[in-house]
Amino acid sequence: MAQDIYRTGERNREIGNAPARPLSPPRPLPSPRSPIWYTVVFLALIVFIIALGSILIVQRRLLNEQRRAVESRGPSAAAPAAPLTIAPTPVPAASFDPIAQMTMDDFTSVVPESPAEGERPPLTTYWLLQAAYQLRQADTAYRRGSWAAAITAYRQALRIVPDIEDAEARIGLCYLRLRDYRNAEASLAAAVSKPSALIATHNNLGVALLGQEKHAEAETAFRAALQRDSNYLPALRNLALLKYRTGDMAAAAELFGEALSRAADDPDGVHMRAVALMRTQRWKEAVSLLQESAQKWPEVPPIRFRLAQALANAGDTAAAMESLRKGVDLIDSARALAWLTRPDFDVLRGEPEFQRLIEQVSRTAP
Repeated sequence: MAQDIYRTGERNREIGNAPARPLSPPRPLPSPRSPIWYTVVFLALIVFIIALGSILIVQRRLLNEQRRAVESRGPSAAAPAAPLTIAPTPVPAASFDPIAQMTMDDFTSVVPESPAEGERPPLTTYWLLQAAYQLRQADTAYRRGSWAAAITAYRQALRIVPDIEDAEARIGLCYLRLRDYRNAEASLAAAVSKPSALIATHNNLGVALLGQEKHAEAETAFRAALQRDSNYLPALRNLALLKYRTGDMAAAAELFGEALSRAADDPDGVHMRAVALMRTQRWKEAVSLLQESAQKWPEVPPIRFRLAQALANAGDTAAAMESLRKGVDLIDSARALAWLTRPDFDVLRGEPEFQRLIEQVSRTAP
C-alpha cells in the first residue's frame, strides 16, 4: 500500500544545501575506419604473397636446371691426386717398367755420425746448419749478457767451420766482459793475426794486455789501432788511460785533451785530465777546465773537489772553500770526510773556515 507523504513528516524534511557534483564530459567515441584503409591492407597482403610465390618458383626452376645439367654430363671423374712419395707404386705386371721401380732417398732418414774428439766434421749441409745454429745461439747469449754460454757456442761453431774469420775476436770480447784477461789475450792475439782483423780487435787486445799490466805491449796494440785510424777514439782514450796509470801525467794530459776535443761528454776523462794538469803544476788550465765542467755537470762531486784543489793552489782560497762546500753537500759525510783528509787539501788545512768544515762533517760522519 502506497504511503502518502503528505500524511507523514517527509514533507517537513529540509532539503540539503550541498553543492551538486559536476558531471564528467562524455568520452568521444573513435571514428570508424575508412573503407579505403581496409582496401590498402588487403592489396599489400596480396602483393607480398605474389612476391614470395615468385621467389619460390624461380628457385625451384634453377635447381631443376642444375640437376639436368649434371645428369647430362654423366658421372664426373675424380681429379688426379698429386703424388705423395717419390717412389711410385708398382704398375701391373702386364706393363712392368723397371725404370719406374727405382727408389730415391731424400736423406730424411740419414743420421750423421759425430766426428771424433778434435776432428773436424765434413762440410755437409747438416753440419753447416749446425754451425749456423751455434752462431745464432752465441749472438743471442752475448746480447743477454751470458758471456760464458756465448764462448761455448762460438767454440762449437769453430769446431765445425774453423775458418770463421771473426770468431776468435768475438770470443776474446766475451772473455773481456768476464775480466778473464789472459784468455782474452790469447783469442785476440789470434784474431789480430788474420788479414781481416778490425781496428777494434787491436784496441781490445790492448785492453786485455792493460788488464794484465803489460803496459808496453798494450801501448803497441793501441798505437797499431791508431796507425790504421788516427781518429779512432777508444784507442786514443785507452792510450791516455795507460799513460795516466803509469804516471806519465804530461802525456796523459795531452792525450786526454785530444780525446775530449772529439768527445767532450766524458766526466771521467775530464777528471783524469784535470788531475794530470795539476800533477804537472798547470793550475790555471786545470781551473779553467774544471769550472767549465762544473757548469756542465753540477752534480758530479769529484769535479767540485778537484776544482777546490786547483783554486786553492792557484791562490783563490774563498772560491776553493765555496767549491768544497758544494762538493760536501753532494755526498754523505763519510765520503766527504775521506775527501777532506786527503793531502791534496793540505794547502787549505790551516784556514779557519776549512777547520770548521772538517768539524761539521766529522760530527755527522758515522
